[in-house]
Parts: sequence; structure tokens; C-alpha cells
Amino acid sequence: MADSGFEISSELSKQGADLNIPPFKNGNHQLTLQQVEKTRRIAEVRIHVERAIQRIKTFNRLNGTIPASLHMVAEDILKNLQLPD
Repeated sequence: MADSGFEISSELSKQGADLNIPPFKNGNHQLTLQQVEKTRRIAEVRIHVERAIQRIKTFNRLNGTIPASLHMVAEDILKNLQLPD
């Protein structure tokens, strides 16, 4: 997922991934219904990505290097991060 200006589709396809970029008007006055729907679906996912990034930034244990003793649970830590109250 990216905004405009990221031309890395060929590199991602080598890894079996797709790049999702919201459609732009490209000189038209309005987006088509299909473009509006694609933009909406990307926005629904994007909010979750942005929240996860914020959780990582605010979780002090992940500042700097993760100790080797936590390598077995690092994925669990990332999956279960909660925003501080």
C-alpha cells in the first residue's frame, strides 16, 4: 500500500506481492464508481496499518534493538500490541 510516486511494482511482483495505490483523477473532474470503491477499500486497510505503526512507536520495549531473549516471542509482541490509555 502506498501513495503515488512509488514505482516498485516490478520488484514487489518478484516477491509475490502487489502494490495497492489509490486511483487519482488524472485530469478528470471525478473518479469513476470503480475508482471510488477501490479508494474506499484501500482506506479501510490503511487505517489498520497506521494504527499498528503508531502502536509500535509508542511501545517502549520496541525502541532500539529487541533483546535476543525476546526473539521467540517478537511476533506475538507485535500481534498483541495495545495502545496505551
